[in-house]
Amino acid sequence: MRHIISIDHLEWGYSMIHPHPFRASLMIALLALTPASCLADAYTDLAAKAYATLAQANSIRVESSVTMDVSGLKVPAHMVIEALAPGYVWQKFDSPLMKLEIVVDDSTTTTVYPVQKKYSYAHAIPSSEEEDQGNFAGLRQSVVSYGALLASLSPPEARFKTECTGFDTLSTVQGDQACVIFAVAMDTTITTKAGSARVKDSMLWIGLNDGLLYKHRIRASQQTNGVDVSLEMETVVGSLILDAGLTPADFVYVPPDGFVREDVASKVLVENSLEGKPAPHTVLTAMDGSSVRLADRHGEILIVDFWATWCAPCRKELAEMKEALDGGVLDVPVLIVSTEQRDVVAAYVKEQSLPMQSLIDGDRSTATAFGVTHWPTLFVIDGDGTIREHFVGYTPVSTLVEVIRALRSE
Repeated sequence: MRHIISIDHLEWGYSMIHPHPFRASLMIALLALTPASCLADAYTDLAAKAYATLAQANSIRVESSVTMDVSGLKVPAHMVIEALAPGYVWQKFDSPLMKLEIVVDDSTTTTVYPVQKKYSYAHAIPSSEEEDQGNFAGLRQSVVSYGALLASLSPPEARFKTECTGFDTLSTVQGDQACVIFAVAMDTTITTKAGSARVKDSMLWIGLNDGLLYKHRIRASQQTNGVDVSLEMETVVGSLILDAGLTPADFVYVPPDGFVREDVASKVLVENSLEGKPAPHTVLTAMDGSSVRLADRHGEILIVDFWATWCAPCRKELAEMKEALDGGVLDVPVLIVSTEQRDVVAAYVKEQSLPMQSLIDGDRSTATAFGVTHWPTLFVIDGDGTIREHFVGYTPVSTLVEVIRALRSE
């Protein structure tokens, strides 16, 4: 049996109130009275429409304007993302506070700092063509941006509350876009060494015709070193081109004259690193349901890797560590920590025959204590329980072997 609200009803609602604002209050009132479970079909239909829109797109170009309001200080920015299947991305971010470019091709990731006239290379994550296609599908999903909406459809443990609040028409280079507006009440707190950030709410303007995201507004507050800072960021898509005619040649970075190359490890991307600090004393859950205290592992060099089954870089990293552990190249204990359901993790660990000790961080307390916000995130802890290395993103086994060799030679 179909629920009350669907994409058809939303399209009908838009046609009712546009351009008739006096009908808007009635339609929005009806939507407000609709239980969240009855909006499930609308989300599903919009997502299906979005994926159908993007399914045949070989390349994508999205150009957006961004406005950041930091405690009353408004900072404009401009962002361009170009992508080509299977694994090419060029992202440009330009604001008075920061200028940054990230270029990903089939072998390297180049990070460019135009103001400093510097750039760095890092090896791209090795992957198969199938995984590359999956990564591009992930980019398509990021264009759709349904994460917050889908999270609201998982009662009773859902932390987000989502409701449809109305309709709008946005202008883009490609023409006017009829949109339905969703408000997402998050009230999620992220804690780091420098302070805590509270994401209060988010609003999304989703195109009725294609299911794509055309506008996003988020409000948050952060306390850093005892100072309260409010943040509101609004991103508006000005142009979205599917099948943009891009080729691999468009993703070759040629540094301008005067730019200096400075290669860096992934750990420099870490903000508020815990390197040199004692590892947090937390308790995790083993696959058999028993409790595991990290403090009990002091006295030995230890690798702690935060991962997820849905994360392609995580899977690649774990596969390489498995091979290294089986072959004796890596000879220290490895703990892999996931915030997912135990049965989901157990099935993947069994399927891949992973030899590491797999642990569950059900309440995310350990991830929070370690300041984990991206997957994978990996820590190397020495025998005294001190965090010696902190990596964000895919980390090659060769890097870990070098780190462990250096620790043993101290």
